Amino acid sequence: MKQLGIIIFSILFLISFSKSQQKKQYEVEMSILSRGNLIQNASKIFEINPRVLAVIIFTERYLNHNWLDDELDFLLLQFGLNASVGFCQIKFETADWIERQLNWSKSNYYLSEKVHKVIKVSKDRGELAQKLQNDSVNILYAAVFLKMNIERWKSEGSFGKEGIDISENVGILGTLYSNGVRRSDANININKFGRKADEFYKSRNLLERFCN
Repeated sequence: MKQLGIIIFSILFLISFSKSQQKKQYEVEMSILSRGNLIQNASKIFEINPRVLAVIIFTERYLNHNWLDDELDFLLLQFGLNASVGFCQIKFETADWIERQLNWSKSNYYLSEKVHKVIKVSKDRGELAQKLQNDSVNILYAAVFLKMNIERWKSEGSFGKEGIDISENVGILGTLYSNGVRRSDANININKFGRKADEFYKSRNLLERFCN
């Protein structure tokens, strides 16, 4: 009788958990689709697949975001912490790194004068924090971070190897995105984030609006 009770409890728990995950997936998808124009625009500016960008943002919000983030992230920034900020949950130090790389022509991640005009170096920490609160700007930082890594891997001789096209390799891009500025080399192992992003990317029903 006791074992039967445990089995029934386990089944009910799994059903409840499954419904909770389905609800969260639906809510995150709606939040992505409601910002579809911003995602499409950022993808056009940096010439990346909008579905790739949408899925990366989706995975970030699905795995790493909850209501507390909206309440606490900007407060943590005021105390000088490296919080993940805004709609795409961009780490503050990652955003700062992006600005500096894009505005230094000798950087391995430098893209072009065109991009330089889109994202400039902030005058101070407060200005950058202000930028990241804007969804359209936050999405630009996510898009350009993917583009920087795509171009870095594509460059002949990068990491001592021939160029590799990862523009549609969501597993690698997701891993690089979740790692931020900590690591970006050709020996990278696909992490949980990358695997989940790849799973979402291959889903027929998820974010179909962003299919090419």
